[in-house]
Amino acid sequence: MARATVLLLWIVAVEAFQNSYRVKQERFDTEYYDPKLVTVATGVYKFNRTTNSINITFTLHEELTERDMCVVRGFKWMSNQYRLDILQFEYTIKNVIGIKYFDIGRLLRNHTDPPLEWPIQRGIEYKMRDWVPESSQFPPGMPEGRWKLSLQFIKADKTQIATINWYVALEYKVKMEDD
Repeated sequence: MARATVLLLWIVAVEAFQNSYRVKQERFDTEYYDPKLVTVATGVYKFNRTTNSINITFTLHEELTERDMCVVRGFKWMSNQYRLDILQFEYTIKNVIGIKYFDIGRLLRNHTDPPLEWPIQRGIEYKMRDWVPESSQFPPGMPEGRWKLSLQFIKADKTQIATINWYVALEYKVKMEDD
């Protein structure tokens, strides 16, 4: 009985990771940035023959506050265009640094020079290089297909800092067939 209880507690305590789909990066672009607040350069480059990686360089020109926000909107490719889907959330920029989904923690700690932590330093050039997202860190059950994740960074007074778009394709490893 004690072993069964310990096993059950272990199963409940362990975080489950999704392994049903792969994330393939297509491109990463800067839609807008305010040059008085930040300088941003983004791109997707070949990590190897089959895998793309993200490279981002940015420098803040003004201090961020704990009330500045990051608004994320997911657009799914449907009928020959990206359409706003259910994936929408917003966090303070401070909280984005600690987010568990989308492999953001590994990007900010292991692939950013210097490592990104709060408060983000003004006047320092941050370089995010060679990041290939770990698919198991993405939320389970996301619909297969092409996605555009729009990340809009906004000051507390609603001034737009920057908008960057990340284009990915979610490919399920096992295809379901219609009868």
